[in-house]
Amino acid sequence: MGAFAAVGLVLYFLGAFGAHLRAHDHHFGAWAAFFGLAVAALALNLAHHGPAYV
Repeated sequence: MGAFAAVGLVLYFLGAFGAHLRAHDHHFGAWAAFFGLAVAALALNLAHHGPAYV
């Protein structure tokens, strides 16, 4: 279940990135920090449980 939540967060932040690009807002400092946390959560979950878990 945690892997699905992490994948959802990564997809959410990628969508937010696209929305900000379309709005010509190029301030990505906070986005990069939170996106990095979401990717790290996904990577740690997959490292612990393996890709077959998803």
